[in-house]
Amino acid sequence: MKRIIPVIVFCVTTIGYILAQNTFDKRVGNALNNSEWFELRDAYNAGKDSLSPMLKTFAESMLAYNFNRNYEACRAIDHLVREHQAEIGAGNVMSMLFMKSTVLKRMGKYTEAAAVLNAVYEAFEPYVDSVSLSMYQAFGKQYETLAKYDGVNEVTVSDDEGVVPFRLDSIGRIGKRGVAMMIPSKVNGMEQDIVFDSGAGVNVVSVYAAKRLGLDTYSIDTQMRGFGMQQGAFAVAKELVMGNVTMKNVPFYVMDISSGVDSIDVYMQHLDMILGVEFINSVKEFHIDFERSAIVVPKETITLETGTLSNMCYNGANGLLVNAKIEGEHHLIHLDTGASTEVLTDKFYALHSDSIASNCASTTMRMAGAGGISIEDGYDLKNVTISIGDVPYTFPSLFVSIAGIERDLGYANLGMDYFLQFSKVIYNTEDMFVKLVPK
Repeated sequence: MKRIIPVIVFCVTTIGYILAQNTFDKRVGNALNNSEWFELRDAYNAGKDSLSPMLKTFAESMLAYNFNRNYEACRAIDHLVREHQAEIGAGNVMSMLFMKSTVLKRMGKYTEAAAVLNAVYEAFEPYVDSVSLSMYQAFGKQYETLAKYDGVNEVTVSDDEGVVPFRLDSIGRIGKRGVAMMIPSKVNGMEQDIVFDSGAGVNVVSVYAAKRLGLDTYSIDTQMRGFGMQQGAFAVAKELVMGNVTMKNVPFYVMDISSGVDSIDVYMQHLDMILGVEFINSVKEFHIDFERSAIVVPKETITLETGTLSNMCYNGANGLLVNAKIEGEHHLIHLDTGASTEVLTDKFYALHSDSIASNCASTTMRMAGAGGISIEDGYDLKNVTISIGDVPYTFPSLFVSIAGIERDLGYANLGMDYFLQFSKVIYNTEDMFVKLVPK
């Protein structure tokens, strides 16, 4: 499934040339410009005492944000905007303040998040086009609404460990079937199957399911990408019960999941409700345990071994990327339980285009989803080894996209076929790492 995200202005414009006085400035600037957060971490650690003041603070802001150090992120962003706004420019000021609002949202501080966005709207209204500013206004109103709820996305577990049973459903056309993780749940007391989609930047509910389940629904102006381009509404489920885990006041974007193509829509019923990164953000750690057919929220979290660094980071407003090795080269990749297939993106192709075009057979990939059908051109690359941590897996064949795959997926998007090669996949958002447990 293509990643489901709200369409927002959330980017850092080119800043590498500013005060690029030494090698460390240039290295940090390049990492910022290319959204290479692990390279930024390495560059910052190597030269933080030699960096120019603006780039040092900019790097600290992005590192704190992307590695989930929320209080530190707020302090660094405030310092950057207060001391260096003339150097970074108005566009970056707006983006950094939007980032601060996202951090406050992660912390459950919706009133403060709304106040930041409303202040941006008021300050920049005379100078910035109305389309860009409308997004800040829309998210501000959404956060103001969520601030009225007590404990948004609050998770409680009735026993020592949380156990969310799931089943693996076969979906799609015969001969092209994929696998979806379906969680039998109760939403506002009514039975509802939910897809667990680690690639979805937001939770999604169909128009039909939102009405049937009695969700509190509010209109918004924000556009959504992933189900075509749609104007959305958002809704709040007051209670979501999955096994012995309960989530309270869970926000969903209300979307029309139909594609208008009957041959596709017959397979779309499993998408009535999608639980995405919002769940991941709400727990410190969870294990996708394929031997138990359950998502497990442990009583005690795993801690990183001394000297071991995080291998997971945020990218953009809600996405998560993992630092992996593709054929021995370090690259950011996207792990997506909502996808059935695996692809190397056009970003990977751009690095190796000559070799791939010379040695691989050209092919196409047919991608179907709620937004309709797309045909991607690319190549068939054989025997590709991807490693996360010290756990490698060799794909007999991987599709390499020439263009069209979203760049915020990093260099690869790995779906359920990949997850099923392991007995357990562990996510930890406290220390920001993913760990694979082989079968």
